[in-house]
Amino acid sequence: MRRAWCLILAVTYFASCSEGREPPRDDPACEGETCEPCEPETDVQLCAAQGAFCGSIEVVDSCGEMRVAHCGACQEGFVCEKHRCEKDPEAPQEPGERSFWGCRLVPPEGQCRDLFTLERCVQEGEEERYVVQRCKAGMICTQTAEGASCESLSGACAPYMSFCTSDGHLRFCHDGQFVDISCEYGCTTGWAEARCRTAFGGTVLHRGQVHYEHRVFKKADDGKWTWVEKRPAAGLYVLSLQGADVFLDQAVVGEDGTFEVLVPKEPTADHRLIFMAVRSVLGGPTVGVVDPDLPPGTYPLLQTGDEPRYWSWEKSSHGDEPIVITERQGSVAVQIFQGLRQHVWLAALHRGLDIPDLHAWFGMGVTWDCGACFYPTSWQSAGAAGIAFLSSGEIEAASNDFVIFHESGHYIYDTLGPFYSEGGIHCVGVPTYPGQALNEGLATWNASILLKDPVNVRSSFGTYFYVDLERMAPREYFAPPDPRESPYQKVNETWVSATAWKMAKAVRSAHPIYAALYRPEMRPPFRSGYTARQWWSVDEYCLPQDVMTTDVPTATLVEMLDALVCSGFPAEHVRELVSQHFPYDPDEAVCK
Repeated sequence: MRRAWCLILAVTYFASCSEGREPPRDDPACEGETCEPCEPETDVQLCAAQGAFCGSIEVVDSCGEMRVAHCGACQEGFVCEKHRCEKDPEAPQEPGERSFWGCRLVPPEGQCRDLFTLERCVQEGEEERYVVQRCKAGMICTQTAEGASCESLSGACAPYMSFCTSDGHLRFCHDGQFVDISCEYGCTTGWAEARCRTAFGGTVLHRGQVHYEHRVFKKADDGKWTWVEKRPAAGLYVLSLQGADVFLDQAVVGEDGTFEVLVPKEPTADHRLIFMAVRSVLGGPTVGVVDPDLPPGTYPLLQTGDEPRYWSWEKSSHGDEPIVITERQGSVAVQIFQGLRQHVWLAALHRGLDIPDLHAWFGMGVTWDCGACFYPTSWQSAGAAGIAFLSSGEIEAASNDFVIFHESGHYIYDTLGPFYSEGGIHCVGVPTYPGQALNEGLATWNASILLKDPVNVRSSFGTYFYVDLERMAPREYFAPPDPRESPYQKVNETWVSATAWKMAKAVRSAHPIYAALYRPEMRPPFRSGYTARQWWSVDEYCLPQDVMTTDVPTATLVEMLDALVCSGFPAEHVRELVSQHFPYDPDEAVCK
């Protein structure tokens, strides 16, 4: 049975559990040669079962013995209060640190954030400033050893590629080469291709602006966790229609929220502007948000109503006021669309345009039985789209950027990385099998990298909480692996996320980690010989039950670290950030 990757956003108090707790024996005494000695829990298991994350506790173990279990100490800046690590109010603060997250991960020579965005760190006196540059129409960001720059698309091309240049010409592919032609009435970009605009009698070029309500998940100074901002509805496909089916023009909303389409010179009641959450990237992969056409309720993956369709909004072109798509009108679909676009661009930057489509399914009041999850293309037929399922609810996972970017991060792994098949229910802070820990950990890391924020805001049972990759806080979610155990032990996915964050920060770029995903070391046969586990239920501690071992080779953190070291990532950073917690020696990396 195929399973999607599911992120269970639940607060758990069993962060350090690596194995299930054995039940107390009814009769600890026994006779005979087959009698096995009682094996008590470790201190880690006892502390986790009691929800203690620091200090010491007295507890009776499963063998009936009174024990003093040592639950560890809190990291710098935190104090132990009732066996929980709490922020030390007397700890010194780091002024201005939050404003420099972007620069900490961006080299001065610049790097491509995605196919159309260049980012660099600019030194201004003793301070650094994070600068983002959008490439002009007809240009893409290119990365070299010397840095990044926006370059014009020229030379060899694929037959489907066409776009409008910054001077308004149409550039399209003919016999494997780009050709420019001048457009008498201007060039316009459509859903899948660009074309010269055709003039219609009685029409005029209308320049409009469209925004949407974007839900921000972040704790503000006034104690609020979320608020709404108006942001440009970039990338939406625009149709200008007269009556039921008379086509006038098409366009794509720019990054600043503006668009230009032909509309009737004299306003008419039957003229419509249709904004759709779907777009093809340079004629290649399609990104879109689908309304499953289901009434409010909970549904299994892939179930739809009679007419699933891309989200769209019908508006009038009359007036000069900016159009606003509100939350009540489904602006969450636009918010999801923004995240999907960025991930398709990122994948295209590394692998070109021959990559899978990416769709998200979202319905007002519709909840999927997985919560928020991703159904990968590798589990479907060739050429299928990766599908993110994002649920509505009292606290909408669908409108949380960290959830959107986490689930879309699975698309990056699925597109750049190896075939992935390990999975089942998992909880934040509970160690899981190594294949899932790598995939889920990198998905959360990806969200923080693209959002330029190490603090992930999550929700559970009507409340909000955070996971801070930079400070590894709250500490109970970041229990490291045991360097004395096997490298294929269960691993805490949040520890993987935080370690990847710190490695990217050490070299001021996330690109080595993305590039490592498609290295030969991340392709079978794997060094570890590890094969995927699957499960469909967990116990009260969120530990998998009835685990099935498959024969499908699966990459683990060992292969990922090999790929990094073999591509030239500094070994000293691996030793400092990984080897003290995880049994891996970069000097023994196996390169293909």
